[in-house]
Amino acid sequence: MNPKIPTTVVNLFLALALAACSAAPEPGRTAAVLETPAWSGTTLQRDARGAQAFESIRDQQRAATSVAPIRMAVYALEPSTVAALRAEARAQHHLSFAAFRAANHGERRTATAGNREFIANQLSGAERFVDRALFHHGREGAELAEAVYLDRARAYVDQTELSASDGRSALYPYKFRRYRSAVQAIDSSGRPTAAAVEGTDQIAVAFAQEIDGIPVIGSGGKIAVHLSLAGDVVSHEASIRRTAEAVAEVDLLGANDAAAEAWRRVVERGIEPRQYVLVRSEFGYLRLGRSSIQTVIAPHYAFVFEPLEGVVGRRIFEVVPAVTDTATLALLAEDARAEAARKAAFGSAEEDERP
Repeated sequence: MNPKIPTTVVNLFLALALAACSAAPEPGRTAAVLETPAWSGTTLQRDARGAQAFESIRDQQRAATSVAPIRMAVYALEPSTVAALRAEARAQHHLSFAAFRAANHGERRTATAGNREFIANQLSGAERFVDRALFHHGREGAELAEAVYLDRARAYVDQTELSASDGRSALYPYKFRRYRSAVQAIDSSGRPTAAAVEGTDQIAVAFAQEIDGIPVIGSGGKIAVHLSLAGDVVSHEASIRRTAEAVAEVDLLGANDAAAEAWRRVVERGIEPRQYVLVRSEFGYLRLGRSSIQTVIAPHYAFVFEPLEGVVGRRIFEVVPAVTDTATLALLAEDARAEAARKAAFGSAEEDERP
């Protein structure tokens, strides 16, 4: 029997969020973190935007001892089914795909056109387009300048309306990646005739989302555009959704309090804290991965711990909600329960699949 996600899990949308946070917010100061324009230059931000936001929030909180606390909005996300339908319409209009069909027990809908495929995830709103005839096939020609790939990826996002603009969101350049491979010439007997030659065969340019000038942190909230060496788009992946109404405006948990909570969790893992060091602190709206169910987007702190030199251990990533409001925390807990149910229904292997 095929696993099914309970109906209550799939339908955790705006009604739940609005009902739980209907109380009028108290007055306070709205956080002003990084009010930067969309497509802010060509500098790749990586995780620096989240780290800068953390420092800004911490500095504001230090200066706020005698004034109203900092407040931020919590938003409901557009329902994933609506986002998936929007993705299908965009694929039909901009990429010339026709009829879509259900796949994977209905949580995905796919369309094909020759070697090209488009997948829309009904549960998460994520999507993927790929031209399999060109994806990671060959590395003919010389590599272009990074700025050229960035401009072409940005133009593609604009032309295909991938940005999911909702009046609150913007994108900024996030990461640049080269996919490299080795080519080995062999004779008819299968023996190498020359040394293997390494080279780049594909480029990926990633953009990250920000909401109200606040970066979106976590593995979601990203668009990746894959290009051939010649600069032609061969694939894209997107894990962003529009925001809907604000369901609450909440006071922020102190940055120092959040860091203390993160250290407490590290100790709970049975780890000796003197063997680890906090290497990065981030602040932003948290979006989970491309397959994850999520109905509410709220500010969070994120902390990265690494073992000291000579200590055997893995990097630790801890995420702490930046909200203290009981109703909002209940919404986040409901999302967490829904995500656990999804993972139980589809198994851990589903996590590694594309949208």
